[in-house]
Amino acid sequence: MLMNHKFFDISRTIKLFKRQLFLNKSNFLISYLGILAAYFIISVGIASKNPIPYQAEFVLFYIIYFILGYILTSRSFQELTDQRNGYQYLILPVSNFERLFVSWFISSVLYTIIIFISFIPVMIIANYIASFIGLYDFTWFPFKNFHFLNLVGIYLVTQTIFLTGSLFFRKNAFFKTILSIIIIYIANAIIVYFIFYIFNIRVTGEKFFIINDNFNLLENTYKIIFWYFLAPFMLIVSFFRLKEIEI
Repeated sequence: MLMNHKFFDISRTIKLFKRQLFLNKSNFLISYLGILAAYFIISVGIASKNPIPYQAEFVLFYIIYFILGYILTSRSFQELTDQRNGYQYLILPVSNFERLFVSWFISSVLYTIIIFISFIPVMIIANYIASFIGLYDFTWFPFKNFHFLNLVGIYLVTQTIFLTGSLFFRKNAFFKTILSIIIIYIANAIIVYFIFYIFNIRVTGEKFFIINDNFNLLENTYKIIFWYFLAPFMLIVSFFRLKEIEI
């Protein structure tokens, strides 16, 4: 391909970043503003109750945050689904690392910043209007009561799965990735069941009756894999998939 073989160059990356934003800004902006408007109307309806049910607003916000982000991520390499556009994209004078980095950054870091600085103020304005209409005192959203950073971390980890899916599935990447996750989840559940059986971990009702400490070990292992290994693994897979497509 026609490119400088330097692995990472900041000026090339910035140019690619601007290109990707310019190409996708129209479709994304229209969809985003439409969802933002709908969120505002729903938030006013939710906040019309006194006291304001912040838990419901919090859940609604994160449903939109995760689903919209996953859909956006699944379209990260949409150009590759078309032969002509895919060829033009692959001959750009950038490295595969830069392609992957820009797509990841837009759909994770930039997306998170944009949605928080737009949706949170809209939520506050909706609450104020609802309190004015309902003739009750406006109260601020209790930010400290909700684990924002933890949920953002979950999104930043899990969205890499959809980034990888956007490279493996040419059409309907979002739905195919979800189907793949479901299949893997079922397979994982079966494996866990046999682990419980082998190590004598019994489950009754809603509580675990643990004969030994193997369950704690299993739980900690899953946490370590999720927080420290899943995202890097998916990004590495995405990188090699991108190299494979380029060839």
